[in-house]
Amino acid sequence: MIREIGPQRAAVAVEWAKGEGLLAGDPLDAAQLQVRLNATLPQRQPPQQVSSLTVLRERVKAMRARSMEIAAIRLRLREETGETVSYAALRRLVR
Repeated sequence: MIREIGPQRAAVAVEWAKGEGLLAGDPLDAAQLQVRLNATLPQRQPPQQVSSLTVLRERVKAMRARSMEIAAIRLRLREETGETVSYAALRRLVR
């Protein structure tokens, strides 16, 4: 098992099994174990990809309407907000 999932995950699995009382008594079959896992472990949500530039979208559009280059917008936003904005994120936003 350790070779398949790695030592850290194996340790977590053992702790979970101890907490569920699965290490004492007869072992569960695969279907019963899956039911127990689904009932006790939280479902993973997919990561949400929300750009930090979303709040600046209108400001960036206005700058592009004035024919500002992406590099200039990046510098202006850094001056105004104090945050570093990636060039690639700006380029994706103005596409």
